Amino acid sequence: MRELYGEPDRVYASRASGRNAGSAAEDNVTLLLSSKAGWQATLAFSWQASAGRCPEFIATGSHGAIKIWPDSGSVDLYPLEPTAWARTVAKIRPSWLRQRFESPEIQRRRFKLPRTDRMGYQAELREFLAAVKRGRPDVTSAVEARRDLEIAMAAHASLACGGPVECRSESHLQVA
Repeated sequence: MRELYGEPDRVYASRASGRNAGSAAEDNVTLLLSSKAGWQATLAFSWQASAGRCPEFIATGSHGAIKIWPDSGSVDLYPLEPTAWARTVAKIRPSWLRQRFESPEIQRRRFKLPRTDRMGYQAELREFLAAVKRGRPDVTSAVEARRDLEIAMAAHASLACGGPVECRSESHLQVA
């Protein structure tokens, strides 16, 4: 989400209570990342079971929501403003006929992705090999990893206190 939208300012983490209430490990956690810039993103993690084909990322903002699916050939945008098709369907009368055309996906706009490396592994490997060829590591990834850890630690603190936690990083703001 940081790559798409920028730095989160706040994280709120929640978990479903499981059978092992005193366990140190979490079976599932949902994070709500948000920014004063106006975006929100929900990240859901589960070790228990797959919930079926779910988006890897869902980000919401002032103009709508975007769903990014793992290894997909497209990205789905759900704009806040009704699409032409949604406005047309809303005018259909009687209501029983309109309901035949309505669906949760009526607002979706699908954008095809041109890349063949949809999960980014080839690009990641090329970057690693380029660092080896240069003979020095890319320290940017270490700074980014530190920021990721700061966000994860804020999520852990949110689980402990039961409320949202600020996660602005002064060290990251200075480096960036």
